[in-house]
Formats: sequence, C-alpha cells, structure tokens
Amino acid sequence: MRTILQTTIATLVLLSWLGSVHAKGIPNLVVIKSVKLQHPIEITDRETLNEFSPWSGKFIDWKRGVVPAPTDQKPQFEVLIYMKSTRGDLRLIYTVMYCPQPDNRTGYIYLPGKDDSRYSTNVSTILRDGDDGKWHLANPAWEATVKRLLEKEKSGSTLVPH
Repeated sequence: MRTILQTTIATLVLLSWLGSVHAKGIPNLVVIKSVKLQHPIEITDRETLNEFSPWSGKFIDWKRGVVPAPTDQKPQFEVLIYMKSTRGDLRLIYTVMYCPQPDNRTGYIYLPGKDDSRYSTNVSTILRDGDDGKWHLANPAWEATVKRLLEKEKSGSTLVPH
C-alpha cells in the first residue's frame, strides 16, 4: 500500500512539473521594450519568431565569441521571449539585452549572468556556460530584422508583424 501511495505522489508531482515545461521550438511571442520606444513591439509572426529561438541562439554571432562590453550601452532594448507551456499559458522563457551601435556598427547582445534577476529564467530554458553574464556581437541577419522592426515602430507604422 505504501508503494502505491509513493508511486501515485511521484506521478502527480511529475505531471504537475510537465505541465509547466515548454518544448523546444519557435517562441509564441517576443516583446521588445525600451524607454526609447513609445510602445513595446510585440512579435507573433512565426517566420520572424524563428529568429528569436533561445535554443538556436540566432541572435548572437557565435563565431566572434565573447567580446568586451560596449563603451556606449544606450539605447538598450530588452528582448523578452515567451512560449506557451503544455497548459497553453504564455511563459517568459528567455531574456537578452540588445544595444545597437551608431554608424552601422554591429550591435551587442548581453546574456544575463548570475547576479541578474533574469538569469534564473534563462538557465531554466538553456544554460550557456561561459556565455551567460557576457557580451557578444549580434548576428547581422538577426540585427537587420530587429532594426527593421524598430524603424517601423519609430515611424508609427502598423505593419509590425503580429
């Protein structure tokens, strides 16, 4: 009888845990926020969302490795990545900071480190040992997508993918 009770409890704990776990794949929502933006940019277009998957990490130019922090970290954009859990509710799964640079220079991506409140959410999705808490250069294709979205928001265009 005790074994049945222990098995039942273990099964219930496992099922409740699985309900909050998200499958690897394309995010369902990305929100880009900054004091520089009149309104946050919300992205729901599947093709655009594919560029923001934390598992593929397409936002970073990985060939360039870790780089020193940019001397000018303004403006800064917080990129919040959400995915539906198996229960269907949207959950924040990953956050990066993006710092574009003037004069068409490559922008920077910061992955929150251990001293950052966003770190625990990120590492529950994917651990990037040696990269978390560090600066990286943005992937040029990803950065072009983000700059296009920022320009559309700046111009007041309603064509931002939703």
